[in-house]
Amino acid sequence: MERHVNYTLIGGLFLACMVCMVFFILWLGHVNLEDENYLSYVVYTDKDLGGIGPNTPINYKGIQVGSVRQVGFDKGHLGVVKLTLRILGRVPVRKNSSVKVESQGLVGMKYLSLIQSDSKEFYSKEDPERVLNYKQSFLEQLTSSAGHISDEVLYIIRSIDKILNPQNIENITKTIASIQKATQGLDNTRLALDNLLKNASKTLEKGDTLVANGDVLAKHADELIKDIDLKVRGKQYDFKTMLSPLLLQMQLSLRHIDNFVQKGSNLMDKFDANPYKTIFGDRK
Repeated sequence: MERHVNYTLIGGLFLACMVCMVFFILWLGHVNLEDENYLSYVVYTDKDLGGIGPNTPINYKGIQVGSVRQVGFDKGHLGVVKLTLRILGRVPVRKNSSVKVESQGLVGMKYLSLIQSDSKEFYSKEDPERVLNYKQSFLEQLTSSAGHISDEVLYIIRSIDKILNPQNIENITKTIASIQKATQGLDNTRLALDNLLKNASKTLEKGDTLVANGDVLAKHADELIKDIDLKVRGKQYDFKTMLSPLLLQMQLSLRHIDNFVQKGSNLMDKFDANPYKTIFGDRK
């Protein structure tokens, strides 16, 4: 029995499988067949770009707008890394914009985040080279500053160690003791001032009493004058009897005045001899 094999059909199926395989490989490689819809950008940096490589996505406001095409060293500058990016042409990019490395969570996949500048000019297809700046992320800044921070911490620790040496501790102890003595002296001064104010208050009270006695004396004198006037009109001229109460009251008032003047004189003599001792009292 003769077999009829359709070689044309087999060849067509084989060719279709090859075309599908090519498209599948291109899809796996993230190769976009519409490169004309993208614009190329370059980034130059001397920083470490750990985790960034070809096909790393580029996001803008949480939306993927492109990817990294190539990562390598710049031939014209030693130690400078050159990144070639491709970003959708329909996404306007301002001049002097930046990209920085971000990650999805603490240990998630890294990507480049596009940060637009404040410039009013945009890149276009006519620009010969579209350059973006590289901006370090917070974690990268923290990592790069770790050495400097550790040096500062060590310097602070050494300074604290110098401050807390035995000699400084002894000086601090003496200073605290001096402050305590000065505080105690201020307390004694406050007590002396309180005593001085009390004595002054008592002196003022005595002065008020003296003034009151003077008022009483004036009142008695007025009454005596009225009594003398009545007795003179009644032709009674016994002046001894009339003046005895006035003389007694004047004698009593003069004693109070003498006592007040004597105490004031003693206080002035003490203040003239030793003003500091008079105000603040005896210092122990």
